[in-house]
Amino acid sequence: MPANRIPYERYFEVSALPEPGVPMHSYAYLRRLTSDVLETAPVWDTHAHVGRDRDGRELDFIGLLRDLDDYRVNGAVIFPFNDPEQGTDFRVPNDRVWDAYRAAPERFVPFMRLNPNGPWEDEYERCRDRGHRGIKLHPRVQDFALNASAAMEIYARAATDRLPVLVHTGYGMGAASDDLAGIASKRPPSGA
Repeated sequence: MPANRIPYERYFEVSALPEPGVPMHSYAYLRRLTSDVLETAPVWDTHAHVGRDRDGRELDFIGLLRDLDDYRVNGAVIFPFNDPEQGTDFRVPNDRVWDAYRAAPERFVPFMRLNPNGPWEDEYERCRDRGHRGIKLHPRVQDFALNASAAMEIYARAATDRLPVLVHTGYGMGAASDDLAGIASKRPPSGA
């Protein structure tokens, strides 16, 4: 097994439970759980929100950088929460993400957030043109089907511009893997 891989069996070891006095939410515990892989391989968080959420949660980029440093994570892919100031196009929260990226470009990869139910086209172009590196979509919160025509148009534009699309498929969503596989199978291969 390569030295920078977490051994599969480590996920099931009882000995991976924290020792007395070692907090479960600590770098010491994470290091033990991953057999010191964190010491030899770069670690990136590929799902991090910046800004404010309608549920009252808030995380600015300084707090995120502090969290990344505490856990010795090299950087993060960042995008907006379901922001109370998102309007119909996410312009304000996408600006927050861009400001965070500009403050720490070596630590953050900015993704734009779009709402297929709103006027997303201008915001897509604005964010793409200034350098956002991908798109985050949230079908449950923005109330759209994965195969809605506007969502399909976003996927097509993203494929043309070679931007990855991250789709929320977790909390509050039914099984989406078959739907996403069907959508992906209709797209031409990357680079085609």
